Amino acid sequence: MILSRKLQKTNKDQHILTIPKSIVQILNWQNKDAIEFGFEKGKIAITKTNAKNKTLTRKLQKTNKDQFILTIPKTLTQLLNWQNKDEIEFGFEHGKITITKVKGKRGELR
Repeated sequence: MILSRKLQKTNKDQHILTIPKSIVQILNWQNKDAIEFGFEKGKIAITKTNAKNKTLTRKLQKTNKDQFILTIPKTLTQLLNWQNKDEIEFGFEHGKITITKVKGKRGELR
């Protein structure tokens, strides 16, 4: 089973990604947990962290609809050329959740 979600652009010019509830539950993540972005073999790895002053760290947010969202740092979306409505796939490697853009989907450079 492949888990993927569409990247969404907010009216504040930020990109958010809905994190599948199954991932949040398996990893025992909670609302307002600090999530760190890093690179792992050409993919973006997201992990829970206790560090508060890291540049590529964002808080996991729970919406009124009981969904979990994560703001993707603008530097990452610009560096990777991710755009609104790009399909983002979730993977699991070496104990970390990875996110990558699905090839051939909207916003893909060819």
